[in-house]
Amino acid sequence: MFDHDPDPALGPGPDGPDFERLLEEAYGSDEHAKAAARADITAMSDHQAVDATSAHETIAGLVWRTLRDLGIRGGRMLVIGQDAEVFAGLPAGERRLPPGDANGFTAAIPDAVAREGHPHAGLPLRLFDDDAPDEYDVVIAVPPHLDVSLHRPGVTTARRVAQTLMILGCLEHTEPGGYLVALASREVLDDPDIQGRMLIAERGELVGALRLPAGSLRPGLPGNDACVDLLILRRPLVPSSPITPCQFLPVWPLHMGDQVVQVNQYWLANPQHVLGILATRPNPWGKPEVTVHANPEHRLHTSLARGLDDVLGHAHTTGLTAETGATIDARLRDAQRHDPNTPIPYTLVDRHDLDAVRQQIAQIRAERRRENLNPAKPSPEPPPRARKPSNENPGPSL
Repeated sequence: MFDHDPDPALGPGPDGPDFERLLEEAYGSDEHAKAAARADITAMSDHQAVDATSAHETIAGLVWRTLRDLGIRGGRMLVIGQDAEVFAGLPAGERRLPPGDANGFTAAIPDAVAREGHPHAGLPLRLFDDDAPDEYDVVIAVPPHLDVSLHRPGVTTARRVAQTLMILGCLEHTEPGGYLVALASREVLDDPDIQGRMLIAERGELVGALRLPAGSLRPGLPGNDACVDLLILRRPLVPSSPITPCQFLPVWPLHMGDQVVQVNQYWLANPQHVLGILATRPNPWGKPEVTVHANPEHRLHTSLARGLDDVLGHAHTTGLTAETGATIDARLRDAQRHDPNTPIPYTLVDRHDLDAVRQQIAQIRAERRRENLNPAKPSPEPPPRARKPSNENPGPSL
């Protein structure tokens, strides 16, 4: 139906057949809505024509450096979405997909890092099977249309819901103590509806978030300058038992001149994680939009590296470093390598055995919670039993 747009839910391409007829059927005589639709669809068409691979390479290299510093050593990765080979750490000469293409791959995480820019040269990738339930030490997710400025009613909501569902699904594939790194559109954190964020908070702890300047992924491309956030979430070791209080649920009104916008509490508490100057811009089809102006000295690599270093420091301070089975094994190997007499405080087991133990612990906790919520009523005492008459002849009385 929509030849020029890979996501039919967002609309047809501007040069597609019967484009104006579809607009007429959708919006009738509402020329204002038609203009918003034309702007959205033109921006999405440009989005498909211009890839963000260069920016993705910068982000991927710094993300893997941060993951290593968080304690990730060995284990397995799942990378899903746009430029999956880039985010897996492959250099350009080893990639098979065209820039910007989407796919999903799994791979082993090498113990050693070749270089920061492309840390996993020679890494064999396998196609991800969505039907196979499995957990990974690191999951990286890059959904489509992140940076497109959308104006049609309901379309931004549809994108937010789709990205929230993707984050939730990826958290289910993240091993407890491991990380999900996701790029997300601004509304995932800034929308006044907190239901999606509540679901995320039940399954993952926010290690840190960084808001990139407008146009960071596709510099200078009109209609592709919406704010994009980099989220790092850790799956709790114990379900629904976060180490730190959740900071990213509520949004607050932010007054800028005569304009008011809704901004997530996290950005107000951590202004250094906005990699530029938080501002607003007019929207001809609705309320003013939040944007981020880059500082004059801004370079994506420099700003992102500084922000990730701050997130890394927070993770070490609050105990949100990696705690997957592979990470713990790597620490023990390092300790044994430096001092062969280092005592091992517990028995090494296979990761699948650890998963089984975690499931048993979670089941026991769930049963205890149910017992606490519905305490068993004491059983009534049985009535006293009547004594049976004796068949023996009583002895003679003296």
